[in-house]
Amino acid sequence: MVGAPNVTKEAGIPDWGGRLYLRIQDAMNKAAIATASAITAGSVAMAAKLTTARTITITGDMAWSVIFDGSANVTAAGTLATVNANVGTFGSSSAVPVVTVNAKGQVTAVTTSALGTAATQNTGTSGATVPLLNGTNTWSGAQTVSNPVTATSFKVSTNQVVGARATGWGAASGTLSRSAYAAYAGQTYTGSYVQATAQATDNAIKLLSQTVAALITDLTSHGLIGT
Repeated sequence: MVGAPNVTKEAGIPDWGGRLYLRIQDAMNKAAIATASAITAGSVAMAAKLTTARTITITGDMAWSVIFDGSANVTAAGTLATVNANVGTFGSSSAVPVVTVNAKGQVTAVTTSALGTAATQNTGTSGATVPLLNGTNTWSGAQTVSNPVTATSFKVSTNQVVGARATGWGAASGTLSRSAYAAYAGQTYTGSYVQATAQATDNAIKLLSQTVAALITDLTSHGLIGT
């Protein structure tokens, strides 16, 4: 029979014959460890999955929704919100697309605008604008065509204003006159031939000669005539 327990001075452990108490204490320790292990294992198993599955949703510019319980990866397709119901192909050889874009970079509208002719689109004389002969533009400064188009003539309406160069002309010499030219009115001759009449005729012929020489020089300089 086990006697009444005695308490030691150090830790207050009862002494029921020494070994019996140690066996009881060892069994209690093992039971506590087993219980803690079971609790831990159960907690780990529960952490692998949510007790209540959750729905994750995106709204606004895109619609997306998926149910997630933590047991596996999940995927789902998203749908972009419609911001432009006018879909299709825009633009052609005679029209260019006009695109409207919002602050988020979304195309909210697309229309087209007709192309104008080159003469109406390229107007003005500054910057990168190239003026063309459309009846309203003013050419200023030297205009140079680096790769000219070969042409035999230029017409305004149906009237030729510039044709091929007339060749065979020699260079004009002598005094040139580019002053205002008055057409020669001729002389009234009387029965007596006088020096003044001859001199007036000579002066008219001289001026005509000088004017024609100036015209030859200028036409040659412009390239309308030449040697």
